[in-house]
Amino acid sequence: MDPSFGNAAYTRFFDPSGFKQPASPCIQHSQLFQLLQLFGRHLRAMAEARQQGFLPISEIARALAQPGFVAYYQPDWSEDERFALLNELRQLSGQQVLYIDMDLQIFEDLKDECRCMLLPILLKPHFALLRKLATIDSLQAMIDLFDEPDALMIKQLCSEEELDNTDILHKYYERLDNFRMAEKLGLVKDWKHIYDTKDSALAADIWQLWLDSLQTARIKDNTATPRPIYDYSSLFDTRNLSFDEVIVLNSIEGQLPQNPEPVWLFNERQLERMKLKHYDLIRKWERYYFLRLLLSSSTVYLYAYRDGEKDLEPGSYFTELSHFLAEESNWSQVRRHTTSIQVKDEILGMAQRELAKEHDKAKWLSEAGIKNPASDIESFLRLPCEGEKDFGGQFRSSYYGLNRLISNPFAWYIQYKAGLKECELLPEETVSPMLFGNIMHSFLGKALHSIKGEQSDINALEPAFARQELTQKLEGILQSKEYLYKIPKNYNLDFLNEVMLQLLVSSVRAFYDKWLKPRLEGKSFRIIPEEVESQRDQEGYKTLLSFGKGDRYVLKVKGRADLQVNTPETDYIIDFKTGGADTEQLLFYEFYYHRHDEAYDRELKSLFWMVKEDKSEIEGVKKQDVYNDWISYIAVTLMSCLEAGYRIGITAADRKYMETITRADLYRHQNREAQQ
Repeated sequence: MDPSFGNAAYTRFFDPSGFKQPASPCIQHSQLFQLLQLFGRHLRAMAEARQQGFLPISEIARALAQPGFVAYYQPDWSEDERFALLNELRQLSGQQVLYIDMDLQIFEDLKDECRCMLLPILLKPHFALLRKLATIDSLQAMIDLFDEPDALMIKQLCSEEELDNTDILHKYYERLDNFRMAEKLGLVKDWKHIYDTKDSALAADIWQLWLDSLQTARIKDNTATPRPIYDYSSLFDTRNLSFDEVIVLNSIEGQLPQNPEPVWLFNERQLERMKLKHYDLIRKWERYYFLRLLLSSSTVYLYAYRDGEKDLEPGSYFTELSHFLAEESNWSQVRRHTTSIQVKDEILGMAQRELAKEHDKAKWLSEAGIKNPASDIESFLRLPCEGEKDFGGQFRSSYYGLNRLISNPFAWYIQYKAGLKECELLPEETVSPMLFGNIMHSFLGKALHSIKGEQSDINALEPAFARQELTQKLEGILQSKEYLYKIPKNYNLDFLNEVMLQLLVSSVRAFYDKWLKPRLEGKSFRIIPEEVESQRDQEGYKTLLSFGKGDRYVLKVKGRADLQVNTPETDYIIDFKTGGADTEQLLFYEFYYHRHDEAYDRELKSLFWMVKEDKSEIEGVKKQDVYNDWISYIAVTLMSCLEAGYRIGITAADRKYMETITRADLYRHQNREAQQ
């Protein structure tokens, strides 16, 4: 007994052949309807884009999740091609791409970063079809595109099972004939007056209207099935019936008894006074039929559970029955059987069975000497370290890699040694912190390029920091191919242009007025932006420390700060931040640029310029012991990894890092290593 059983996700754990299916399933669950719905979403996405001719990769990912989508355009492709398509989409997502242009120019522009062979083949006919669908401005214009060779072939949208075993095509065209009457009878002469939209937005509105009309249709399934063992129903549909066996799923509050429905027109008290059905009366009926069903059946199973986070508790009927049966005197006509909960192997995931039964086959587990992960959780949550393989003769790292190793060695190994990266196939069309930071660094590089080198007068830099000049440079960056596919093209584009980009211009100008000019007035100086350091960056790494037995391993580092300013008296290191700042990054830059040289004796200052606050923060590291403690902590962490393996992070934020990496990613990595 569970009225939502047919649509619930947990039904996949049950053999469907044992359950009575609805005689007339809804067309909404068919492949035909879901693909039509997908086309509607793509039309809507096209309409909502501020820049025409782009589709979010999240919509492409959702399309690839439906086998019927690939089969419609490429019927000869198998699951192997579909997995290859998803891998190509992961490559694009790894480059922070949000959109694919409908001219497919992205695959030419990013050919060095992403090797996509199948996606262009699949998307070319799909985008051609979307362009035709976007011209729909009436019902007849939409119907004219159905079953046209160069447009939408309805029959090919159906699965083989739907064509062989149901009357889905008959019901589809029957609804279509009724739907077209709105225009034939002259009820609507111009749909633009109804929706007040045009182009792809109007097409999306008309398409959605057709889906709303179609979704209530029910199809007849002619599949010959054996007599089912179980039927599923609701409580009131079991009235005056008895069964050999009753299974009540979700015996929780809100389901049994049901939550009160929203009232309309009259409240519960008014309904009661007018002798109409009200919640208290319905609840009494529920209780009566619930107890009658249970007590008139031979065997009953009740399933309930608790979830404190979601405020879910066993229902009052379940609790009342439990209290009643707790008294031994009430068992005269009832026999109680206690059944231990067992989960069958066939509904456990393959990876879980591997760990539970065949863990000796997992190489890293056996090497760590772990025979029973559940009994040795501390060891289970550590990856074994192989010094020679992981660090070799020289261990090279950037600041971000080193910082990850210190805070979460487990995640460092997954990301930097195994080479696994988080990949979001359904990215939100927003200005992410990473995107904003990348725009900021590109902007700084271009803004500082014209003033790099030796300078004798700070006032000579005034034109380079003029608001109009800065705005023009920023606009040029946003219109470049580098960001064409990465910048959101929905309403967030307005926020980016009107708020965030103006913030960048104002902050760079504030940096000149509040920090640069006061410190360099009347002095000669040298400006060294990040792009100039790119050449020096190739010269090599700087040795930070040695570690391991006999100092057999050497840690070398390199990095690039956003800006250096050198005066006759002082060397400055400045890093611009759009988010949080960590003092250890300044320590890293101080070492890389100057402290590695034991003969260095000039005054050194480092600081963060906080873009959103228009101010400097953490100006310099005042004490030598802070620097020494940082070096010491790195050495301790590296020795801990060598001796005990890679532990997980200590703080909650560190432990959640890379939480989207799944077993599937690990299996893919394992297969790639095996093939190599």
